[in-house]
Amino acid sequence: MKKATQLIFKFFLKPEQESFSEQPISNKIKWLFFLLLFEMPFMFVAVFLQQLLAENGLLDSENHLVREFMKDNSKTVIIILLILAGPFIEELIFRLPLRF
Repeated sequence: MKKATQLIFKFFLKPEQESFSEQPISNKIKWLFFLLLFEMPFMFVAVFLQQLLAENGLLDSENHLVREFMKDNSKTVIIILLILAGPFIEELIFRLPLRF
């Protein structure tokens, strides 16, 4: 577990895309569960802070642009954006910097 944590921090400092295709499926499953366990404390803190801000009136989670966008546009436009454009934009944002 210590080695896996060091690899994660090394990736944060200098991201490089590594291939997992040579590794056995059991190794891939172990990595998946480790990353899920690694992520959970951060998510708990984020949700706690969000709730704290909402309860103190500093964050209004009911009034945001997504609801207005869904009211103003047709369902077809929303589906096209979510299914086609969303994953493409995500790949550009998160994977493209790993290539260069």
